[in-house]
Amino acid sequence: GIHCEECSPLFNNVLWKTGFDPAFNGCQECSCNDHASSCRFDISLNNGVCDCDDNTAGNMCEMCADGLYRNSEVSMNDINTCTECQCNKAGTMQCLKEGDNS
Repeated sequence: GIHCEECSPLFNNVLWKTGFDPAFNGCQECSCNDHASSCRFDISLNNGVCDCDDNTAGNMCEMCADGLYRNSEVSMNDINTCTECQCNKAGTMQCLKEGDNS
């Protein structure tokens, strides 16, 4: 904010308190694996939750969204880390990469 009264969109990993507070909590970047441009502080988790992009999901964008699987050929923070499943979505419960028995 104009008077430093709020954190930038991706820096809400801790509960913000004013700099004049003895228990000052500065702005801390959320760990979103480079798949978010914003996060919000969740008081029940006591940390930031990412607003995930790039077909990712989870509090830190550490999982793939439904209907996609993790592309192990690229790093977790790659824009193409989650790949669409090539299966009939009707009746399919879980998408597994070919050869993955887990």
